[in-house]
Amino acid sequence: VLNMPEVRTRRTEREIWKEFDELAPSILGVLARCVVAALSPSSLSEPENLPRMADWYLFVWRALPVMGFSPELLDEVMDENRRAASLSVLEASPVAQAVIEYMKTHKELKGTATELWSTLQIKQDYVCSQRSWPADGRVLSNELRRVEPELRAVGVFVTHQKSRDKRTISISKSAATVSGEEA
Repeated sequence: VLNMPEVRTRRTEREIWKEFDELAPSILGVLARCVVAALSPSSLSEPENLPRMADWYLFVWRALPVMGFSPELLDEVMDENRRAASLSVLEASPVAQAVIEYMKTHKELKGTATELWSTLQIKQDYVCSQRSWPADGRVLSNELRRVEPELRAVGVFVTHQKSRDKRTISISKSAATVSGEEA
């Protein structure tokens, strides 16, 4: 999400293009220096743990100093972007909202998908309309799988377990409890 400042002074298109034409050679020069820096072997030691899209990350990481920014800025911006995306997923999911609401007053929730669906349906009234709530336990289980990484990021851990006679889902505030170890 890009938040833009409010425009307080208005300019004509002619004024904008005139300013751009004056700045274009400098902009092109900076972009060329960025590409050269990004494609050249870096004198900076490369980060050890590369994120997804590693090639793009290294390209930008090498170019940032040319623009006057520290390479660490990229990590900060990417982390903030990930947090915002996770928050958006959680806010858009009635199941995630119901789980978070339930976990505010409980340490753990465990049962079959249908049992969890029944338990969480009570919280559903607070977070969404009946139409957006999963129709049954299977749909709830699928939605829990989808939002599992985002829930983990806010300290709620989900584990799907399968035994001979049934499948259970465990939701906990502790990763150790969910994985079957003692906390």
